Amino acid sequence: RDNVFRDISHQTTATPAISLDNCQYMNFERNTLDNIGGMSTAGYNIIGMTIGSNVRDSRFVRNTINNVSYRATGGWYAYALNINTGLPSSNLVIANNVITNIAHDYLTGTSYVSNGIRLQSTGAVKIYNNSFLLRGPFYNTTSAAASYCLMILTGCANVEVINNIFSNRMYGASGSKAYAMYLGATGQLSANDYNVYDVTLGTTQGVLGSFNGTDVTSLPTWRTTIGGEANSLIFPVMYKDSSATSDLHLTKQEPTLRGSSAVSSSITTDYDGYTRTRYLIGADEVT
Repeated sequence: RDNVFRDISHQTTATPAISLDNCQYMNFERNTLDNIGGMSTAGYNIIGMTIGSNVRDSRFVRNTINNVSYRATGGWYAYALNINTGLPSSNLVIANNVITNIAHDYLTGTSYVSNGIRLQSTGAVKIYNNSFLLRGPFYNTTSAAASYCLMILTGCANVEVINNIFSNRMYGASGSKAYAMYLGATGQLSANDYNVYDVTLGTTQGVLGSFNGTDVTSLPTWRTTIGGEANSLIFPVMYKDSSATSDLHLTKQEPTLRGSSAVSSSITTDYDGYTRTRYLIGADEVT
């Protein structure tokens, strides 16, 4: 708790800045990961943090992950938070986190891309009230690239996605795409609603979602395709600072950002520790 991990350069290894395995009853709270980068043209994927094998019954809340990036030209990926426990009942809470400025160089698909949260081979995860802002250009301006705020791959189940802001405003060469969310298959989500899809501000390459590789561009179609999302919306969120310095506190209380109190059994405060009374969508309650 209350640690800062900053200015970690991956030159000759693909090891995450933080890697957790075989943990139970952990509370990883109010930590900052900042400027985790790689610049080797010979490679190396960049990961801010991995929640790995056999991690269970744990909470990851009120953390900041900023500027996780692969900055050379080797075609490697950048993941802010990579979750792969290998357990069908991990019982994880991922809440009130702020994830900003995640970027790789080029390539599309689902592997060598930019990811805010990447979930694979993991079950029973609650993703509540997180704020994402992926912004600016990819590091290669001549080849197509793809980015995703949240990616849930096949092999995941019983995942709840409620009260999150997915802002993806990245842009790049022709064919690049900035997705709010990727879902690998139906039946993976046990609850999903009151999410904001912000993919229209600052980019012409924003896409609401991808379902197993097929683009979905409208909210009604997204609801039909994945189920749920009855109270979710497409909305251009106004942050205090949406530049590279990124302050994801909201500029004002937006009535349209009222979320669900269904998450109250898992979280009662916001990113700053203020008591939630309105359960606004995203990490900031706006007091």
